[in-house]
Amino acid sequence: LKVLAARVDIMAGKPADAERLLREVITADTSELEAYDLLGRLYIAQGQTDRAVAEYKALAAKSKAPAGALTMIGLIQESRGDRAAAKKQYEEVLAVDPRSGVAANNLAWMYAEDGRVEDAIRLATVATEELRGRPEADDTLGWAYYHRGTMTRAIAAFERAIEKAPERPIYHYHLGLALDRAGSADKARAAFKRALSFKADFAGSDDARARLAWGDRP
Repeated sequence: LKVLAARVDIMAGKPADAERLLREVITADTSELEAYDLLGRLYIAQGQTDRAVAEYKALAAKSKAPAGALTMIGLIQESRGDRAAAKKQYEEVLAVDPRSGVAANNLAWMYAEDGRVEDAIRLATVATEELRGRPEADDTLGWAYYHRGTMTRAIAAFERAIEKAPERPIYHYHLGLALDRAGSADKARAAFKRALSFKADFAGSDDARARLAWGDRP
């Protein structure tokens, strides 16, 4: 009942009351895992990431299936820009649970950019199997194949991501990169234009505009 009341307080904009209730729950029963998770999310919403990390560490230590809590720590570290710590954290998650989809997806992306493309493809494949229906995993798999230089598979993966989330500009941008490297300049330009039509400012938007401008030169 106290956990439920804490949820109501959070929805009502009363974080201090929610924190008090959750602390009471944890003090009375250290095995109440939902309270740790909710407290961690509360701290994230308040920008108190250090406290959130502490709560998820406590949750992981007490849980029989700690992968979820450990993954949350990695996500927090990524949000803070600490790539090295996030990478180490995701590796720890996968040591505990090799089929953890989110950790596999995020670590695959990092490995692809680090040049560990075969490891990236292996992990991204796990992510696509575990996160069925999620476009992020297809995009990551495409990114891994792109870095390997296997454009046919990269294009196919990016197209699957677009089928699932057609209005996300980053997927069209990635498809454009792969098409351009595959020698399909016109299709690449169409993909870049499509990406920019959804949003003028996204990760890669400046590069997309530059590529389009270069193609327009006489």
